[in-house]
Amino acid sequence: MSAPTQALADLETAAVVEVEAKFARRAAGAKPWTIGEYLDQVAEVHARFARLRYFQQKAAA
Repeated sequence: MSAPTQALADLETAAVVEVEAKFARRAAGAKPWTIGEYLDQVAEVHARFARLRYFQQKAAA
C-alpha cells in the first residue's frame, strides 16, 4: 500500500472510531442512535473516503 493510500486508510479508521465514540456518547443520552442510524453514519464515512480515493487516483493518472 502506498503512503497516501495508507494515510487515507488510517484517516478512515479514525473517522469510524470517532463515529463509534459518538454512538457510545449518544447511548447514554436522551435520544440514542438506532443501529440503522449508526450503520448509516459508518456507511457515510466509507463513501466519503471512497470518493477521496477515487479523486486521488484520478489526479495521479
